[in-house]
Amino acid sequence: MASICTGAFVIKPSTVPPQEATDRNNDQIQVEALDFIDQYYCHLNRKDSEEHLQRKVVVAQAIQDTGTYHIEYDELVFGAKTAWRNASRCSGRIQWKNLQVFDAREIQTAEEMFRAICHHLTWATNGGNIRSAMTVFPARTNKKKDFRIWNSQFIRYAGYRMPGGHIIGDPSNLSFTQICERLGWKGKGGHFDVLPLVLSANGEPPELFEIPKEIILEVELTHPRFDWFKELGLKWYAVPVVSNMLFDCGGLEFPAAPFNGWYMGTEIGARNLCDVQRYNILEIVGQRMGLDCRSSVNLWKDLALVEVNIAVLHSYQKAGVSIVDHHTVADSFVQFMLQEAKTRGGCPADWVWIVPPISGSITPVFHQEMVNYTIKPSFDYQEDPPLLLLNQLDKEKNMKNLVFGIFRAVLLASKLKMKIRKCRPKCLILFASETGKSEQFARRLEATMGRAFNARTVCMEDYPVNSFLQEQLVLVVTSTFGLGSPPLNGETFFRALESFEKNLSNIRFAVFGLGSKAYPRFCAFAVHIDNLLRNLGGQRMTSLVKADSLSGQEKPFVKWSRQVYNEACALYGLLTFKHADDIEVTTEWHEERFRYTVVGKEEDIIKGLSEIHGYQMQSFNIISSTNLQAKSSGLRSLSVKLQSTTNKDKLVYQHGDHMLIFPTNNIAMVTAIIQRIKDLPLCGAAVQLETFSVKHNAWGSHPRLPPCTIQMALLHYLDITKPPTQDMLKGLAQLATNNKEHNRLITLAKNEEAYLQWRDYKMPTIVDVLSEFQSIQLPVAFLLSQLPILEPRCFSVSSSPDVHPNEIHLTVGVLQYRTNDGRLHDGLCTTWLENLGQNNNTTTIPCAIKLHKTFQLPHDAGVPVLMLGIGTGIAPFRGFWQHRYYQMIHPMPGIKFGPMTLFHGCRQKGVDDLYSQEISLMQESKVLTSVHYAYSRMPGQPRIYIQHLLCEQAQTTYEQLVVQEGHIYICGSITMAMDVRKTLLNILCEEGNMTTDKAQNYMELLRKSGRYHEELFGLGYPHHRLNHIK
Repeated sequence: MASICTGAFVIKPSTVPPQEATDRNNDQIQVEALDFIDQYYCHLNRKDSEEHLQRKVVVAQAIQDTGTYHIEYDELVFGAKTAWRNASRCSGRIQWKNLQVFDAREIQTAEEMFRAICHHLTWATNGGNIRSAMTVFPARTNKKKDFRIWNSQFIRYAGYRMPGGHIIGDPSNLSFTQICERLGWKGKGGHFDVLPLVLSANGEPPELFEIPKEIILEVELTHPRFDWFKELGLKWYAVPVVSNMLFDCGGLEFPAAPFNGWYMGTEIGARNLCDVQRYNILEIVGQRMGLDCRSSVNLWKDLALVEVNIAVLHSYQKAGVSIVDHHTVADSFVQFMLQEAKTRGGCPADWVWIVPPISGSITPVFHQEMVNYTIKPSFDYQEDPPLLLLNQLDKEKNMKNLVFGIFRAVLLASKLKMKIRKCRPKCLILFASETGKSEQFARRLEATMGRAFNARTVCMEDYPVNSFLQEQLVLVVTSTFGLGSPPLNGETFFRALESFEKNLSNIRFAVFGLGSKAYPRFCAFAVHIDNLLRNLGGQRMTSLVKADSLSGQEKPFVKWSRQVYNEACALYGLLTFKHADDIEVTTEWHEERFRYTVVGKEEDIIKGLSEIHGYQMQSFNIISSTNLQAKSSGLRSLSVKLQSTTNKDKLVYQHGDHMLIFPTNNIAMVTAIIQRIKDLPLCGAAVQLETFSVKHNAWGSHPRLPPCTIQMALLHYLDITKPPTQDMLKGLAQLATNNKEHNRLITLAKNEEAYLQWRDYKMPTIVDVLSEFQSIQLPVAFLLSQLPILEPRCFSVSSSPDVHPNEIHLTVGVLQYRTNDGRLHDGLCTTWLENLGQNNNTTTIPCAIKLHKTFQLPHDAGVPVLMLGIGTGIAPFRGFWQHRYYQMIHPMPGIKFGPMTLFHGCRQKGVDDLYSQEISLMQESKVLTSVHYAYSRMPGQPRIYIQHLLCEQAQTTYEQLVVQEGHIYICGSITMAMDVRKTLLNILCEEGNMTTDKAQNYMELLRKSGRYHEELFGLGYPHHRLNHIK
């Protein structure tokens, strides 16, 4: 028999797909399970430890008793990452350690699958900064009860065969489109119609689910040189989530385990768009380029193919969506192979799939010898569910009748389930957030409302305002940014709602605002939204609730969500919940409601922080820390340079972005708290907080903290410096054994005036409270349930990745302040960073990079840029001028650079003027056109502030901002920003002969057009409550 090459087959003809293989018996499962456990403990460097050997005994016994076993979460994460590491056809495996794993093995229904998929897609999309993720659904127990995702990817475009025989859309999805249509779906007949998800849970008939448009990020394709390319109407989606492969791990099979990375440009540009059997646009592009497409000799196909791929890379980069070119991938894969050869002695690789589809021979992988073999854990191809159904039907005599009969039954079952879901009243939950807090509350609200409503949660920036006309119930959870502005992801929505003119009497709404009374316009954006919806005809279901971070936001939210749920149920004639516990997990302290249990081990700090805060975490070390101010200043501002320990390649960030630092609490304070705990577990024991459910009459894990030791919780997860809220003092009163102390705590908890006077005078920490009230006996469960979560500190990035590709620089003002009782306090995070830098400490710093797309230089480098910053408010502007410097020494053809002006406010010349030497260099290099210093503490001279310099430069400011339509960037305190606004209004009136109303309207126009940028910082408490700040 003649031999043929089968290397390019997805499933080789000689290979029996896993679905067709014989069921594994207990012995086979045990062999693979124990091998996997060995791999896991080798990875931990604890092979043959007592824990390792005991785990093998437990696993083996479970398999013999039940035919299966439970893979622990940490083991599952290791298995998923290793499966990616072992995937011979993947060229991007150098990122395998950065995979986020979502455990969905407890879900039971297709609707729960759909919710998990939406969460996966939203998390992975991340506004375009794509994050690798994998969701693991229940393992196979019986092939007839599999959990399956019928789609090959979450997002695929439909293909329609037209009467003339030609195909509109993606031909590769023609068959699946027909299956969706048979199940009741109707497409629009376009080239890029997103197919619905077809999901089957526990062997049940498949169900259709439309993916919400707001969580699908797509990129319109344009070309940097060919304007006509946009006219082709091409686009592609951002996140490629493979959803039809089987995850084989530790002897268990997971038929539904979708995973994603991000696109390599050629996957879209060469394969999806230009393959003959796909969109096949090559000849159209060649013709528009003016190429002779009649002969192959002129290589028109090659020329057109390269331009399509240039368009893809250009469009994704312009849209801020993660993508990588094939040369970079090829280089990284060779590096990965070398690492694997050193650490594991080899690397499985399929040459046919690793070599990119264009320019293969000029990439290093083309000349690289590869060996293709399979090792587990692994991702394996499996037969599609529709094919399984048809194969089963083939075995029956009357296939035609059975096909229609079964599909009718499937369709009926699907429609019935969809009908039940659709019968529920719709509930839209909108959020806008700077820190992620509003989103966390919104997701909790969705879980509550989802018990009786068809609830969905959408970020404001992803919601088209016109869709309000189809809504019934709208709930809004939002924070406020700066001086009453919307959060960044709420700006577009807010502008659209302001100009919306249609009547919204069809909706009932409620608004929950999060904010801080330290800011002058407390929860102003929530107030704006509440008023706008009311003025447009919407009917308030409950009054606006504003929650203050200084007094605690948890209790107001629980109360509001309970009220909203009950009001909504009453409105639609549904049953309400009687107990608070029926709504969601509560945190109000009752000793009989909380306890802790000792568990096996604590989670890694990076993983734990990621679970708590929902950020893609990275580890950094300090390279250097330099004080930018003279010793005579009395103030300290640090230039801190950080290098990632998790990503040695080029860091993904932009000038203007934020760095979130997750600080560590003071060890002396932690020790003082631990000494007051009455039920401290054994040293080093990891614990899990549990809460008692009245509804279920059972204990269950509380979701606020991962398993951890008490010390880790107090060091990294819980805030021990924030003054206790009145709710916490009420709980502490229950723990005080001295009657006098008990009564005093009750007074503070119930009397707001007494509480504020006590809090504002001392700004007490939990350690101070324990010192003042000596009779308090602390249970572990109280600390774990009542102390607030330690929030990350946000710093502006002070560097450009073009100049510093492997570093991130921060400008950190070290905070010190005195409270009214005379005590000196150190800022938690800034003091911690300063100490780490002084001691050349190699301590790992947990961080997350937060995109800030609205505080970046304009795309048009020719427009004027005015930058106003006081003190460390200069931080983002250092990244600005570094980015412009790089642009000027690597100029693009035809680019022109407009003026860039810096106004910097500081105290004394030569003492507090940060980065003065670098600024001078930027002036000499013509990067900065002009620099103006406002010195507020020069001996013998009047105090000069930035607004005074603006007045001096009034004519130039007006010319650049109004006539030349420039951009203005303001970074500093709230007070400074308000003064600058007043000054600009005066300049508009005087230089532009505007009335006050016209000037205010123009300021609003600047904001709406995205030319007025603010980044404001403040303390976590009102300024007037401090004696002074050093």
